[in-house]
Amino acid sequence: MPNTPRTRARLRRTALGALVAVTAVAGASATAAFADGTATPSPGASTGTVTPPPAPAGPVGPPVDDALHAHGTVTSLDGDVLVVTGPRGETATVTLDDATTVVLDRGPGQGEGSADRSALTVGQHVHADLAGDGGAAQRVVVEPLRADGEVTAVDGDRVTLGGPDGRTSVVDVSGAEVLADGAAADASAIVVGQHVHAEAPAGADVASDGSFTATRVEVGRPVPPTPPAGAPAPPAGSPGAPSTDGATPAAPTAPTGSAAPTAGA
Repeated sequence: MPNTPRTRARLRRTALGALVAVTAVAGASATAAFADGTATPSPGASTGTVTPPPAPAGPVGPPVDDALHAHGTVTSLDGDVLVVTGPRGETATVTLDDATTVVLDRGPGQGEGSADRSALTVGQHVHADLAGDGGAAQRVVVEPLRADGEVTAVDGDRVTLGGPDGRTSVVDVSGAEVLADGAAADASAIVVGQHVHAEAPAGADVASDGSFTATRVEVGRPVPPTPPAGAPAPPAGSPGAPSTDGATPAAPTAPTGSAAPTAGA
């Protein structure tokens, strides 16, 4: 082939076309390999996607408060140190000092009563406000004693309850005010299989086996509260839902001052 300028130009175009074709085939093969996971792109290799830069580091979770809390049952008492066990088995160590305030929770609407450390005994239900620096508790509230669950055994005046967390409680119901489905009853209403809520005032004695003498016992599950006017109706079959036995529920009363709809409106 003659070595002329035209021949040399033709050869350069042919070589450039071949190089472009080889590059295209190699790029397609690499893309397919990356897609099926058989190859990992090397640093700087382009796969047709753009990886965004990492998000700037931010705070992890909410800030730590300067006061912590412990809530549960006193399961150990050694001098100035209490161990409080929560409803899920979590434990907290509570240290007392001369500045720690101890009070009794008398129940809703009855305020608090003053107490001393003698009210803090194993089996009591407490709520403690702890110093954020790991120091002694600032305040410990002794709460009313409560037991809630299904009756699993009745032995005279002693009733055993199985709680939803798997724990059992023993309650002495002698002399307790008994309510069955909201009405006054006697202890004979407490039978195996019933749901019972028992309570005693804050600071009441707790026996070594964890039992206590109840002052009030409610038998039967509580009636759901009446929803406020205008609240959406609960789903069918849920507690408080309208009856499905064919009875027609009463129409809701229009709020005072509202305009009642007229027929055909």
